[in-house]
Amino acid sequence: MTISHGGLARNTKAYTTEIGPVTLYFSYSTLIGVDTGTQSARRENQWGPTTGRHMNEFGLRDAHVMSERDLEGLAELAIHRYLEDRYDHA
Repeated sequence: MTISHGGLARNTKAYTTEIGPVTLYFSYSTLIGVDTGTQSARRENQWGPTTGRHMNEFGLRDAHVMSERDLEGLAELAIHRYLEDRYDHA
């Protein structure tokens, strides 16, 4: 697992967390996007200008739009599947 500033060149409160093939995108402590390796999604428009800028910097502008609840569910499911596959076959 890695946690980083997402390769952004400036001082920012935007972070990525990678768990296997799953990448989680955060603005401050809010989950704003998920890339499962096969699907990308972002949170619906309920944010301010800074979070919108973070989304654009992460390349989430054209990702599928989901509610906060559905996005968190997608993230949990993707991580669960990855861990299940990894440790059931070990």
